[in-house]
Amino acid sequence: MVGASRSAVPGPGGARAIMRGLMSLPSTTSPPAALRIDHVAAPPAAVLADPRTLAVFGFGNTAPASHPDPRYLHVALPAVGPAPLECWRVEAEVARGRDDGIAWSAGGGLQFGALEIPDDGDADAAAAEAYARLRRWLAQGDYPHPLRIWNYLDAITDGE
Repeated sequence: MVGASRSAVPGPGGARAIMRGLMSLPSTTSPPAALRIDHVAAPPAAVLADPRTLAVFGFGNTAPASHPDPRYLHVALPAVGPAPLECWRVEAEVARGRDDGIAWSAGGGLQFGALEIPDDGDADAAAAEAYARLRRWLAQGDYPHPLRIWNYLDAITDGE
């Protein structure tokens, strides 16, 4: 989802409601965006040094739980294969930042972001807050058309 702060506070039992993995398209007609996805075993800082890196996902326990760069997102699922990082690169330099708890990056005709919302026992309220923030953020930017949104609920089956 469009960029977000990684400072979510765990709810009861450590569970967090997390919205992740938004890609969106620009509002103007432009050439098709090119996205290259690689899986690598390298330090996140080395991959993030490339100015064309749109996003880096760190999977599992072998990837750092956080990184100050808003393009980095840790996913608590295990990596598929030996490379713990999934890297998204575009054909242009990428801008990045944080707005209203959304960590974002944009370049090459695509935008990425992540938003984490604490689940304090009310999943409906957490979802409503997340989607309201997302709608506001998309409406005020150059990429108002979401291409894909992923939702990740940490520990969703714990206790069953």
